[in-house]
Amino acid sequence: MLNVRGMKIIEELEEIYLWVDEHSFSGHDMVLIITELKTKQVLAVLDGITKEKLEAWIWSIPLKYHIKIKWYATDMNKWYANSLKQIIGNPLQSVDKFHLFWEANKMVFDVKEISDWALKMNFVKAGDAHTLWKKAWKIGKNITKENIQDLNNAQDKTKIEGMKKYKDKADMRIKPESLQNNPLFNSRWEETSYNEITLPYYLEKTYKLLFVKREKNLSDIEKLRLNQIFREFDYLGFLAEVWTLKEDFMDAMDNKDLKEIDRIKEDCLKSEHYRMKQFWRTLTRWYEWIKWFFTLSCDTFKFTNALTEWINNLCKVAKRQAHWFKLKTMYLKKLVARFCIKKLELS
Repeated sequence: MLNVRGMKIIEELEEIYLWVDEHSFSGHDMVLIITELKTKQVLAVLDGITKEKLEAWIWSIPLKYHIKIKWYATDMNKWYANSLKQIIGNPLQSVDKFHLFWEANKMVFDVKEISDWALKMNFVKAGDAHTLWKKAWKIGKNITKENIQDLNNAQDKTKIEGMKKYKDKADMRIKPESLQNNPLFNSRWEETSYNEITLPYYLEKTYKLLFVKREKNLSDIEKLRLNQIFREFDYLGFLAEVWTLKEDFMDAMDNKDLKEIDRIKEDCLKSEHYRMKQFWRTLTRWYEWIKWFFTLSCDTFKFTNALTEWINNLCKVAKRQAHWFKLKTMYLKKLVARFCIKKLELS
C-alpha cells in the first residue's frame, strides 16, 4: 500500500499534514488521492474509497510515524475522518473554506429558485412555495410590477419588521444612492445608464451569477440590479436575507471571526425559510472544525484544498489525453508515474 517513495517522504518529514480527497474514474468507480499539503507531494493513490482501503493504507505506515501526523482534512467527509481518528488518535481536523462557500452559494441558489417559483405561481404563501417548486407546475398568469408592490405593502407587519433589517443591510452593502450619482460603464468601458428590468425579463434571465458573486467584486450596474431585485421582486424578503447572510458568512471566514459565525448561526435558526435552517445545521455540524480552521490558517500557510483539486484536475486531463482508460489498473499506474515519482511544482 505504501510505496518506497511515500515511505521516504514520511521518514524525512518532521510533521505531516494529510489531505484525503477522491475523484471518479468512471461513474461511481472512485480513486482516492492522499496528499501531504505543506510539501505538495502525493503520498498514495488508492483504487477505491472504502473504509477498509483507507485504513489499510494508514496501517501500512509504521506506528512510530503516526505521531508525526499533526492534522488532517477530509473534504468535509466525516466518514474518512472517523477512519483516521480510530487509528491515529485525535489530531486537529479542519474544513476547507471552498466547500463552505459552495454550501453558502447553494443555499442562495435554492432560495432564489423557490422564490422565483413563488412569483410564477401567482404569489403562493411561503410555506407552499417549496411544495410547488418540487412539483414544477406550469407558469401561471403574467404578473406586473404593481402586483408585487401591492403584495409588499400587504405583508404582515411582524414579517416586514423581521425582514427589514436584512433589506436595510443589503442597501448598506450595495449603497444604491451613491451609485446613482456616479458614471456607469458597461463591459466595454463605455459610459452608459442603468435600465430597469421587468419581472418577465427577470424570471427569464434568472441572474443566478449575480447572486453568487462576492459583493466586493460587483460592478456598479450589478449593484443597482441587485437593489432593484430586492426592492421590487423579493416580495417575501428571503432573497435579501439569504444574500446578506451569505456575504456576512464569507467575510467572517476571511476575517476568521468566530463571533460573527455565532451570530450568523442564530440568524439562520430564527429564519422562517427551511433552507436557511438547513445551513444552520451545516454550521452546527462543522462548528468545531471551523474553529480549527481559524486556528490552523495563518499568513505563511493558507489552509485550502486548491492543491488536491489541482491534482484531481490533472488526473482528468490525463484521462482525456489518453482518450480514457479501459482498465482502472492502467489508470492508477499512469497516476503513480505522474505524481508519485517526482515532487509536484506549482506554477
